[in-house]
Amino acid sequence: GHDPNWKIRKIVDEARETIQQENLPQKPLYNGDKILVCVRTRPLLPKEAKNLDFKVISFPSDEHIVVHDVKKAVDNALKLEDVKFKFDFAFDDCVTNEEVYRRTLMPLLDSLFSGNGKISMFAYGQTGAGKSYTMMSIFGQTVRDLFVAMHSDSLYKHLNLKLGVSFFEVYQGKVFDLFANRSQLDVLEDSDGTIHLRGLAELPANTPDQVLDLLDRGQKMRATRSTEMNDTSSRSHAILKVILRNAKDEVHSHLSLIDLAGSEKGSETPNSDKQTRNEAAEINKSLLTLKECIRSLGMDSSHVPFRGSKL
Repeated sequence: GHDPNWKIRKIVDEARETIQQENLPQKPLYNGDKILVCVRTRPLLPKEAKNLDFKVISFPSDEHIVVHDVKKAVDNALKLEDVKFKFDFAFDDCVTNEEVYRRTLMPLLDSLFSGNGKISMFAYGQTGAGKSYTMMSIFGQTVRDLFVAMHSDSLYKHLNLKLGVSFFEVYQGKVFDLFANRSQLDVLEDSDGTIHLRGLAELPANTPDQVLDLLDRGQKMRATRSTEMNDTSSRSHAILKVILRNAKDEVHSHLSLIDLAGSEKGSETPNSDKQTRNEAAEINKSLLTLKECIRSLGMDSSHVPFRGSKL
């Protein structure tokens, strides 16, 4: 059939052929940085393929991406601008969930056993980008490896750790327990500045399958809605907390896996109703606060604006 974008496609294809593959030395999976930022692209959706859309990203190395941006000049001529971005890891749409896990979260798990370890992993991106798809797989692989380390690994077996799970969501500036029928939780701060969610359920789990069953149960309680970008868009930020406790029932370490709600530009959802627009505004506000917090942490700033959002 007729391809209305054939000229742009031709320019992008030619640009992609000129991209030099950079043979960088194999980098360590974790180099001790406080914050790692990775990017993953998804395959074309069926409706995009039907519209004859095409990919405009190239991967010259495992830490760079190039976006081939074709713009129309004043005289209607097409002009190519290549924009290059650098990340800790860049994954193309052929990379499996297993490989993403192996190179991102897996190298950090040992720190949970050394005591007082805290890891947070966020999935951020536009609605329909595949965040939940990636995170659900990583959840599963993580709990399997944690149980192996706790019970089979001679290095950590002597710690006699127990594993508990909490699962809650932040929706419209309120916090709900996904293990307790979405009951609303109070967010309280103690004199040390530690945040507590009063009444949050922490359920014990003895096998990976138990954790995954709990996760599945909680996932069904999440606030989702069909948007113009995605049929089952997550409209809340979901936080799965895995807590390791010692024989005295004290917290040894914890891991937070955060599946953020999808960001959307208003121009991409012009026909949405008032509630959907309010949800989008609240989501974007909380994501902006998160960005400012991460920026402050990365710059070792004395002030981190945590109070800007419930998230």
